[in-house]
Amino acid sequence: MFLPLFSLAQTKDISGFSPAPVKVQAYSPYLAVRHGGPSELEKWKAANPAQYRKEIWYFTESFSIVKGHQQEGIELPEGMLDITRFEHARLAERDTVLLLPGFRDGLKLLAADKLLYFPDYAKK
Repeated sequence: MFLPLFSLAQTKDISGFSPAPVKVQAYSPYLAVRHGGPSELEKWKAANPAQYRKEIWYFTESFSIVKGHQQEGIELPEGMLDITRFEHARLAERDTVLLLPGFRDGLKLLAADKLLYFPDYAKK
């Protein structure tokens, strides 16, 4: 259903993207899982800097945490979520906020047509 939009997202320019170090630290473990562990990720990153930039954008910028979206629950800590687990809920042309049980913060997914990059392994 979203494949044409995700294909377009893969061609957008992210050359101006500079990831926040705190977010890179928080979300790199998810990238490491995809690339064979922390040491393999470092090797892959050195050999594929442009692809690394795209994938770190996906893991750090394709969603955001909406603080205080509900009155009750605990805070949703940065870096707790592997965003690939929530791709089933991403909408094609509008952002959506997911409510996660037990958390007061919401998970806002960018619309598929706003994505600058979407990795093949995240496709459902």
